[in-house]
Amino acid sequence: MRAAFGTKYGITITLPTSYWYLQHFDLPELQSSVDWFNIMAYDLHGVWDADSQYVGPYIAPHTNITEIDAALDLMWRAGVDSTKVVLGQGWYGRSFTLVDPSCNLPNGICQFSGGADAGLARRHLEFLTIRRFLILFWRIHSNLSGTR
Repeated sequence: MRAAFGTKYGITITLPTSYWYLQHFDLPELQSSVDWFNIMAYDLHGVWDADSQYVGPYIAPHTNITEIDAALDLMWRAGVDSTKVVLGQGWYGRSFTLVDPSCNLPNGICQFSGGADAGLARRHLEFLTIRRFLILFWRIHSNLSGTR
C-alpha cells in the first residue's frame, strides 16, 4: 500500500486487545508498513460472551485495564515503537439483564441472561452512550442531593 499511495495518505491498522487474537499478528513486520496501530481498548466483553466456553454468561466490563495491559505488553515485547500506538476508546457502556439482580459485580460469579432493555437512558439494548450516562447520572445525583 505504501508503494501505491506513497506518503499522501496515512496507513493504520486496528488491532484487537485480546492476547488470544493479537498473538497471531506479525507486529514487527506490520510496524514497517503502517503509520500507527490503533488498539481496540473497548468491546472486550458483552452479551456475545454468553456462548464462549472460556468466558461464559458472566458480567464483565466492556473495557478492562488488565487485558489492555497484557496486549500492550505483547506489543512492547515484539518491539513495537510506543509512539506508533493509539489507544482506541469506547465512550459508552454496556449493560446486562442479570439472572440475580442482587448479584451485580463483574466478579466472574454474577450471570446475565442478555442485554439490558432499552429505557430512559438508552435507545438500544445493552448500549449506553457517555452523553446519556452523564445525563442520567446528573438526574439521579440531583434527585438524591435535592439540588437542581
